[in-house]
Parts: sequence; structure tokens; C-alpha cells
Amino acid sequence: KDEDYKIIVSWILMTYFFPIFPAIPYLWFKAPKGSGKTTILTFTKLTTFNANKSNATIPAMRDIIDNTRGTFIIDQADNKLGSKSDNDMKDIITDSYKASSGKVSKQVVINKDFQPVEFDAYCPKVFASIKDLHSDLSDRCIQIPMFKSLENLNYLDDNSVIWLELRDKIYRFLINNYGTAKDVYNNLFVEYQDSRDLVGRPLELWLPLEVMMSICNLEKETVNRVKD
Repeated sequence: KDEDYKIIVSWILMTYFFPIFPAIPYLWFKAPKGSGKTTILTFTKLTTFNANKSNATIPAMRDIIDNTRGTFIIDQADNKLGSKSDNDMKDIITDSYKASSGKVSKQVVINKDFQPVEFDAYCPKVFASIKDLHSDLSDRCIQIPMFKSLENLNYLDDNSVIWLELRDKIYRFLINNYGTAKDVYNNLFVEYQDSRDLVGRPLELWLPLEVMMSICNLEKETVNRVKD
């Protein structure tokens, strides 16, 4: 649907602004095999802020997220973050959708030994899976369903200069609108406090996307349709 595209584009823009927000939604592509999950993950890697596609391991998170503060992409996320998972990785990712709970300081099992882990896990995260994620984690996600296409589609050329040009434009967008995004967020938060249209976690997850749509001057009717 058209609304799905607007969500994805808004989320990509948000990855450059995410330190502004006290909480951010994760993006989750759920689809059967052959539906283009790998392609959309490649697209997000080429367009989001400091993106890195990695195995879902605590050492990888410690090295990548804490060093780059970028977008963390996990393919086949149901392997370690599925509906029956109960591990440190799932707990860390579930908690770190909020800046206030993104600081990790705990003993975890690494290479069969308990080792101290300290890092900041707060950053944009993208998941792709065939099966469901753990219910605690899926509550922090915006799920985008995907289906097998009935036609052959071109592969992404990840070496094309277009990705450099796109990122250049987004960085310029970031520089020109960083202060504005803060003000828009604060104003929207006050409006929702009065209207009670959204409350709690749904409001936390939605606000960063509406901020991006507002900066891009989307019509209010379009924003409400995407929100619905």
C-alpha cells in the first residue's frame, strides 16, 4: 500500500535524526521466502544512517552500535529473536528502543564464559523474518508485510552512484532540519497530551515518523491515513 512506502521512507529519514527522540520504533519485514526481504534489507542498508548488516550477536552489537551509532540490520531475525526466544540478545534489543534503557551493563555468556558487557544499544534497528518475533519485541516494531511478486523485478545495483547521491541529499536534509525536528517533536507531543488520540507506547513509536512527515510537508489527511 502507498501508506507502507511512506512509513518506510519516513523511518529511513528518522534514522539520521534518532538521537533527538526518547524512543524510536523498529522496522520489521515479515514475509515468506522469495518475497524480497534480502532486497529491502539491502535498500535500507544503502539509505539509512551508518547502516550495518550483521549477525545477531552481543559482541557485534557492542562493536558496531556503540562505535557507529548507526542502523543495525538483522536478517533471519526469528532465529534468535523469535516467538520462543529467551536470551540476553532479545532482552537487550527489546529494552533499547528507548534511549533511557539503551545502556547495557550486565554479565552475558560470550564464548561459553560470562563476560561483562557495557555499551549503548539505542539505535534504529531493522529485522527481517519468516516467522514471528517474540511478542515483547514485536510490540516495539512497525511490521511491514511482504508478498511474492507475480513478475520478475530488477535486482538492486548496490554499486550505483545513486546511493551516494541519496545519502548526500539526506545528510543535507538532516543539517537543514535538525533544530526544526526538535521543535516539531515537542509541539506534537503537547498536542497529543491534550487530544489523547494516542497514548503510551503507540505514541512513542509513532511520533518520530510524524515528525519526519511534518518536516516533509505531507498533508494532514495523508499523515492520518498512514497513522491509521
